Amino acid sequence: MAISPKKLLELLQSGADVPDVDSAQVATARALIAAPAEAPIDQLVSLAAPLAEAVLQAAVAAGTPLLATRLVDAREAPKALVKAAKRSLHQLRSAGVDVPETAPGGAPIALVQQADSRLASLLLPIDGTGEYGLIVCRPLDGKVQVHQVIASDTQGVVSLERMTRSRDQYRKLLRVLLREQQQPVVEVSDDDIRRELGHAIQRNHDSGTAFPPGLHVLIGHYGVEPLPLPPVPTPEPEDAVLSKMSAQLFNEPLIKGWYPPESELRDMIERLDEIESSKLSLTDAQKRDQIIATVRGQAARFFTPEMRQVFAQRLWFLVPFLDAHGEAPSSAGIAKAEARTLAAGDLHTPTVFGQELFERALRLSKEDLLQAMGHSG
Repeated sequence: MAISPKKLLELLQSGADVPDVDSAQVATARALIAAPAEAPIDQLVSLAAPLAEAVLQAAVAAGTPLLATRLVDAREAPKALVKAAKRSLHQLRSAGVDVPETAPGGAPIALVQQADSRLASLLLPIDGTGEYGLIVCRPLDGKVQVHQVIASDTQGVVSLERMTRSRDQYRKLLRVLLREQQQPVVEVSDDDIRRELGHAIQRNHDSGTAFPPGLHVLIGHYGVEPLPLPPVPTPEPEDAVLSKMSAQLFNEPLIKGWYPPESELRDMIERLDEIESSKLSLTDAQKRDQIIATVRGQAARFFTPEMRQVFAQRLWFLVPFLDAHGEAPSSAGIAKAEARTLAAGDLHTPTVFGQELFERALRLSKEDLLQAMGHSG
C-alpha cells in the first residue's frame, strides 16, 4: 500500500474507497479516527501500518496527544508504529500543544502551564534557493521578544525582524504558522540557536555580507561566535542503493518546489528550442532522446564539486524535517544517502537527484515553468 498516511486519512474521512486494503480493516480505521484519543491500542496495532499511522494523523489533526502517548508505552506496539507515534508527538509539540510526560508506569501526567515556561524557538526548512528561517523567542519582562531571521546558505543572515509580543500573542502567531499555514518546523534549544547562528554569521564573514540591523544584539545575547559548517559524513555501504532512489524525494512537499537556478532554466530552454528548430530530420523518438541527453548533460555540468557540496548540505539540513514531516517514512534515509553521495564528489557517477532536478522541468507547462523561474535562485 503506497498511499501516505496523510492521504489515507483523507480517504478514510471522505468515505471514499481505499484501494488494495481489507474492507474490515478500513471499517475499523474509520471507527478509530472518529475518536482517536479513545482508540484501543489492541485494535490500532492490528491494523496495517499505513492505516494505523492514519489514525495517529487523525489524533494530530484533533490536537490530542493521548493516543500517541499511550502507544509509545505499549509493549505490544511494533517499533515502526512507536516511531510514528513519536513523530506525531513532535508534530503536536511544534503546533504548540502541551504534550503529557509519561510516568514510569506509562500513565500520562498532565502538564501544568507555568507562567515562566519556555516558549518554543523554531527552525524553518531550507528551500531550493538555499534560504531558511529561524524564529528566536526570548522572554523579556513578562513579554516575548521575537526575532525572525532569514538566512542564506551562501550569504548568511540576510534579514532580521524584531518585535515584542505578549505570550498569548506569540502562541497565536505559532498557531497561525503551524496550523493555518501548515509550516513544517523543528523546535530548537538555545544551544541549537547558538550553533545555527554561528554557521550563518560565518557565511556573512566569508561572503562579505553585512549584518542586518539588530543582529549584533541577538548574537551578543547568545554569545554567538562564527562557526564553520561541518562536512557531510562520508558515504555508508547502503548509500549506493538508496541514492538511486533519490528522484523520489521530489514527491515530498518540502522539496517539490526545488528547481535549477533561473539562469540554468533559461539556458535549458534555449538548448531545447535549438533542438525543436533543427533542420535535421529526426523521428520523435530521436528528438526525445536528444532532449534527455541535452538536459542530463546540462545537469552534469551544473553539479560541479562545489555545487554538489551545496546540495549535499541542503539535503542534510532537511533530514530532521523529513523525519518529522515527510510523506514517506523512507525519505529521511534517502536524503541522508544522497547527501553523503553528493558530498563524496564522484563526478564519474551521475547524480540521480541532480538529473531529476533538471528533467522535471521538462514536465512543466509553460506557465508553471515561468513560475518556477521566478522562484529559483
